Amino acid sequence: MSILVSLRGPSQPGLFAGIAAACLLVMGCGASEPPPLGTLDPSSTTHPGVVTTESASTGTGTTGAMMGCVPEAPPSANISDFSDWAGTNWGADGALTGTAFSYSGENTTAFDYQVDFAQQNMHVTGTVMDYAGFGMAFDICVDATAYTGIRFDLWGTSNSTVFQIQTSEDQNLDYGDPKATCDVTVSGECAIPAARIQTVSAEQETVQLPFAEFSGGVPVPTVSTNQLIGLQFQFECGTGEGCPVDVRIDNVTFY
Repeated sequence: MSILVSLRGPSQPGLFAGIAAACLLVMGCGASEPPPLGTLDPSSTTHPGVVTTESASTGTGTTGAMMGCVPEAPPSANISDFSDWAGTNWGADGALTGTAFSYSGENTTAFDYQVDFAQQNMHVTGTVMDYAGFGMAFDICVDATAYTGIRFDLWGTSNSTVFQIQTSEDQNLDYGDPKATCDVTVSGECAIPAARIQTVSAEQETVQLPFAEFSGGVPVPTVSTNQLIGLQFQFECGTGEGCPVDVRIDNVTFY
């Protein structure tokens, strides 16, 4: 995986438009919401981010571009610098917009996300016992074919971190997003493509993830760049003692 890393200073203080409340291998959040988009079914015991059915029907699936996904080019490369959040809503007129969500495994009880208004970044904290995640669902089906990948600043503490991209054809339609088209009764499994972040530095760093390096999606293994409906950061823990998560995220963009 090619990851561009550059050290950056902390974001400068600024004003925010509103107040924000805040699926990789381990999940959680502050508010109780409907089943989060792009996450593991809480009753499932399969690999996080994957939903399966033991008795899948046969048939030919229809792609998201033909069903729930009507691709639109994003207004700009910017996704969010966390200066445009109000509650769980983010974005502004003339920019990409969406909603925030979180999720967690059954053993993780402490996990939260919140915009730091003074520093203008997202602050994700908790103690992960299995997995937990924070994500951003897009209001539109994004056509990002003009771009190479996604870039963001990430720093803090996390033992194991995965970044996932929700695509229409791999996102389980049972999660409630009308843009999702993966039917587990047809495909037997739904999983969104992912890329592992090797390390999270204590200092602010820029992580650059090309779309071409994402894998593991089902039924489509790779990222269909004209069918993006969200993104998520997943934090994992393989020990019984729990793994602390205290990370900050900023400057999320296409590149």
